[in-house]
Amino acid sequence: MSKKDCHVYIDERFIRKIGMENKSKIVNDALKKYYTEEREYYKNDLQIIKDFSDTINNLTSAINKQQIEIQKLHIKTDFVFNMALWGAYSADIILEENNKKIITTEVEKLKEQYQKFKEFKEEKL
Repeated sequence: MSKKDCHVYIDERFIRKIGMENKSKIVNDALKKYYTEEREYYKNDLQIIKDFSDTINNLTSAINKQQIEIQKLHIKTDFVFNMALWGAYSADIILEENNKKIITTEVEKLKEQYQKFKEFKEEKL
């Protein structure tokens, strides 16, 4: 199944519940990647981690350009991060044995990148 074939949906009730009605386009695009009924697209690669890594970079850039209200970012970024980790660990379970070390390393890199992003965001507040 290709990424294109995945049926993408967003649970608007959940998003409203956590106060994300006015989410930015960057975060919205990232959320769509993780709300798929079928996750086969991610089975044989590390795309989900790369997607989130790119999202962190985009958010950092947006903060630097003052395109996003920093105070509203914590819920959005934490939510996307948790979804990315869930997807990464799910991929870890279904990847073949010889690839597990690779994805574990990538998850650790993602955690480190996210921690640096959180520190960066705090400095900007």
